[in-house]
Amino acid sequence: MYFIMFMAGFISAIIFFLVTSEWRRKRRRRKRNFTQDKSGKKQKKKSQKKVKIDTYVKAATSIVLAHGLTMVTMSYVLAWFEKDAVVDVSVTLITEIVAPLCLYMGTNCIMNIFEKNELSFSKPIQIQKVREAWDEVYEDSENETGNDAAG
Repeated sequence: MYFIMFMAGFISAIIFFLVTSEWRRKRRRRKRNFTQDKSGKKQKKKSQKKVKIDTYVKAATSIVLAHGLTMVTMSYVLAWFEKDAVVDVSVTLITEIVAPLCLYMGTNCIMNIFEKNELSFSKPIQIQKVREAWDEVYEDSENETGNDAAG
């Protein structure tokens, strides 16, 4: 009985979301056509930025997050059916979700800092200038002490 109620709610939620998304799409289309008729200019569609999963880290993080979210949901479904105490399972799964997400965000932050910014220590050292400065210091110390700088 619970399963039938769950499935009916799930299917009705999917139908509701499909109907509302179609309604919003038609409303936007009507609004765009109205502004085009009023101004006489054709407006550009706003391009929605699509998320690209083009690296291994993004794919792995997405899979871990999807798995963790599914398991947390299932643990609450089990708790709803009064099967077992699932508090420890939920805590473990939430750490499974939060830890990879924080690690991914931290890694991307550091990667973007070095990739997008020009930092003084990230540029290669100009060895010629260092050599000239070293020669000047060495020559000055030779002139003061004679030929032997050490002693």
